[in-house]
Amino acid sequence: MLQAIRDRATGWIAYGIVGLLVIPFAFWGIDQYQGGGTVVVAQVDGSDITLPEFQTAFQDQQARMQALFGGQFDPAMLNQERMRLDVLQQLVDQRLIDEVTRSEGYRASDGQVAAAVYAVPAFQSNGRFDPERYRDTVTRQGSSVEGFEERVRADLTAQQFREGVAGSFVPTQADVDLLLSLQEQQRAVGFVRLTLDRYMDQIEVSEEQVADWYEANREQFVSNERVRLQYVLLAVDALAEEVELPDGAVEAAYQERRDQYIREETREASNVLVRLDLDADEDAVAAGLARIEDIQEKVLSGELSFDAAMELASVEGETELEAGDLGEVSRGMLGLAFEDALFAMDSVGSISEPVRSDFGFHLIRLDQINPERGKTLDEAAAELEQALRTEQADNLFYERAEDLANLAFEAPGSLEPVADALGLELQESDWLERTGGDGLWANPRVIEAAFSPEVLEDGVNSPVIEVSPSELLVIRSLEHEPAASLPLGQVREAATEGLKRERALKVIAERSAALLDQARSGAELAELASAEEAQWSSPAPVGRSDSSMDPTILREAFRLPRPEDGTASFGSVDLPGGDRAVVMVAAVIEGSPEAVEDETREQVISMLRRQGSAAEFDGLMRALREDADIKLFPDRL
Repeated sequence: MLQAIRDRATGWIAYGIVGLLVIPFAFWGIDQYQGGGTVVVAQVDGSDITLPEFQTAFQDQQARMQALFGGQFDPAMLNQERMRLDVLQQLVDQRLIDEVTRSEGYRASDGQVAAAVYAVPAFQSNGRFDPERYRDTVTRQGSSVEGFEERVRADLTAQQFREGVAGSFVPTQADVDLLLSLQEQQRAVGFVRLTLDRYMDQIEVSEEQVADWYEANREQFVSNERVRLQYVLLAVDALAEEVELPDGAVEAAYQERRDQYIREETREASNVLVRLDLDADEDAVAAGLARIEDIQEKVLSGELSFDAAMELASVEGETELEAGDLGEVSRGMLGLAFEDALFAMDSVGSISEPVRSDFGFHLIRLDQINPERGKTLDEAAAELEQALRTEQADNLFYERAEDLANLAFEAPGSLEPVADALGLELQESDWLERTGGDGLWANPRVIEAAFSPEVLEDGVNSPVIEVSPSELLVIRSLEHEPAASLPLGQVREAATEGLKRERALKVIAERSAALLDQARSGAELAELASAEEAQWSSPAPVGRSDSSMDPTILREAFRLPRPEDGTASFGSVDLPGGDRAVVMVAAVIEGSPEAVEDETREQVISMLRRQGSAAEFDGLMRALREDADIKLFPDRL
């Protein structure tokens, strides 16, 4: 969509760009830009990590971030340089792990790789693995199926290695008991709370003092910079409302996408199988057929139930029989002959004729019929219509996106030509500050553009801003109010409050320090609190996670040293809002590991195992890095 801007890069600008391009060509050669060479971004013991490998890993990391944060993820908010270095280090560590796993004989089987691939939701249709979707998805990501599966194999092998290291750590009973004892420990905690409001009420200030304090703290009384914007928004949802569908379009789409709305009939079945090799001779085939016909005859005559026939496969010494519940079967899952026989049966409980497959002869029992189910055309019509409108709107969106960029660039002093040409509504925002707002104005890229020098100072249209994959925005400034000092008359009350607070904080700090010194010298803290007319809380046992006590006071209490020789330990701590507390620990009551419930003990063991395993693995990786010859080339990323 920014082709118009590129087309206009002529004259000295174009020559400058060409000059810049000459530099990397001179260093790396033009073949690097045509795929003829390989840029190495790191080496591990002589093994190269290439730029394409890094780019794939970096894209994977961004995809994981996108999946984690959803629509709130904005790559611009991340430290891209830091993230690139982290991904490069991850590739180095992976290469080190690959070397260890190869030398130690770790290996992921084809079955493990297949199971991992089958479990990826992106490769499934209607809850089942879809080979075509798998190939398409992998190909769109710029990889081959073979290359992707090798990456999966490497990941699984590395996982085996990590699990092996993690499984080697077992916390000792002493470690568990010590942690439980600390976790269950209680302390007898008392405190004096000095409240800021009380001291502020005691402070008197003059008009002159307030004026002097205001002058010294003018930076606290500044109005926020703000801007009001004019904008146009190109959105797929709005374009979808313009789309007119031809008669019959919804019905045609329903028939084309029928498998998305209708689940075909499935059947549940059990079977008895007489196994035969694919290359079995005539005598073996005849014997197998005779065996399955004998079972069929006994089942149909009532001499043997089908369940009893299935149990024959579990008889000791029986090697040619297999049996089992096949679960839910749809067409395309099993061989044609088997499915034809299964779907030809009319009623639940029916027994088939012997059926030959690649595995041998089957006797099938129909256990359940799950009829075709899903949405009818009438039920799916509204959803389909919206989907069709959105699909056509997507095409319009991409067509008009380039027009939007071109028009906004060609007429930088106004958005009216843009709105008129594209049929967009010319809209205005409320006043916005740099902290942003709701909806469109919650997007940091929009706010960054709104307060950019180009928009505020030059008065031109912004570049096209991608608010979301389906919304593009162009803005311009209507009104701008810079940050400015507020006069004393407007903020006198706040300035008076600020001065009194500042003085009260000094008083409260002095008083709490005096109380702390006196308590440590042997004075009774309760009596000191009474003399200070402060809030006093008598010592009471509390645990580390006790919700009855202010968490700041609780943390301070468990940071203080143990009382010694019957003498309490004391400390002081600032509380949210400006209050301050002098804290006393009168006694420590040790926790009893034996009294802890089994569930709590298991949680502690699991936590220690996780921490210990992580430490073991980190230590091993440090050792591997120290022993390896590692070269990083971050300037090539």
